[in-house]
Amino acid sequence: MRLDGYKPKDNDNEFEQNEDRNAAVSIAALAIGAIVLIIGSAHLFKEGMTYHEGKEIYSKVRETAISDEGDSVNIIEEAPLKEEQEDKEGATAYEITRLHKLLKVNFEALSRTNSDTVAWIRFDNAKINYPVLCPPENDVNKYLDTTFTGIKNPAGCIFTDPKQDQGFDNLNTFVYGHNMKDGSMFGTLKELYRHPDKIVDPYIEIYFKDGRIRLYRVFSIYLADGSSKMYSGVNDDSYDEYVASALERTSYDAGNLQALRDHRKILTLSTCYGEDGSDQRLLLHAVQVEYRSGN
Repeated sequence: MRLDGYKPKDNDNEFEQNEDRNAAVSIAALAIGAIVLIIGSAHLFKEGMTYHEGKEIYSKVRETAISDEGDSVNIIEEAPLKEEQEDKEGATAYEITRLHKLLKVNFEALSRTNSDTVAWIRFDNAKINYPVLCPPENDVNKYLDTTFTGIKNPAGCIFTDPKQDQGFDNLNTFVYGHNMKDGSMFGTLKELYRHPDKIVDPYIEIYFKDGRIRLYRVFSIYLADGSSKMYSGVNDDSYDEYVASALERTSYDAGNLQALRDHRKILTLSTCYGEDGSDQRLLLHAVQVEYRSGN
């Protein structure tokens, strides 16, 4: 109720003005928050659609190009004995035979879609099952953001260095792939690095157009900088030192692998690690334990 002749005080007007200003600030803050939420949601939706698109592309490639109708191979492994099981001659391990089922890969279908196809990689333990491509030497970064079917997508491809032997006949062959958040490409390797006890099926298969198959066994996984000496070339003179360094860096225990001395063929999977822009890399090494000649 206002009495006749009442004259509002200056501080009453100031209070009302402050209330108006506070209300305006609140409305502006809500509007900004809503805009940020909308933009964030749109970004997440776009990112989700991008991941979905990449997964769909490679799912269709697998449907077209591979089947489980391949042969099987017997792998002879060393299994450690418990202390009380050691025999009189001091043996600490025994051999077991493991049956490993192989794929059948239709490289004709793959090459019709992309002539840069050089191999197929499968690492069941990490859910890796993709074609491997070799980019042209004048466009080595092509498959960082281009899929197998030629579509631009952050998933890119699994690819090799064009300067390497594309039959993986180097002492150390590098294969690269993105560390995708959804676990596609090489995105699951970080879990194996963080929990090496999850490496329960340590075999990686590489298939080639001429029918050759190389089977590798994981022996090391660790982090390194992009400028690390572990990215340097390996020759007969440096091989033993390289292997020793790889074994020193890992917490994964692969046992005493005779193949590291007998076969002297290493496969290295490389991916990024950490926040965007980080120079950290995750390296996984595997040694060849079985080789099948081609047609």
